[in-house]
Amino acid sequence: MIEVDRISKSFRRHKQKGKSRWHKDAREGGKWFYAVRNVTFRAEAGTILGLLGPNGAGKTTLLRMLSTALKPSEGTARFDGVEVDGILISYKFSICTEKY
Repeated sequence: MIEVDRISKSFRRHKQKGKSRWHKDAREGGKWFYAVRNVTFRAEAGTILGLLGPNGAGKTTLLRMLSTALKPSEGTARFDGVEVDGILISYKFSICTEKY
């Protein structure tokens, strides 16, 4: 079972090349923006789960956090009751994107 509880990931904005102002981003004001904010869900073992959304919605970022490629800024994710925080779960967890 996968349990995700209020997981978020924020990134620092980078300055535009040759300019001193910050990139504009509709999702968040200031120098930080959330790629994923307060996502909560639960998927039982054997469930096939799909993530749908427009470009930039945070689908890949969420999957990268679940696979431990990225550390969440906030919240927790558990796999079979064990918090996913730097543990290797690739033997039980697979990701298939449209690229592959």
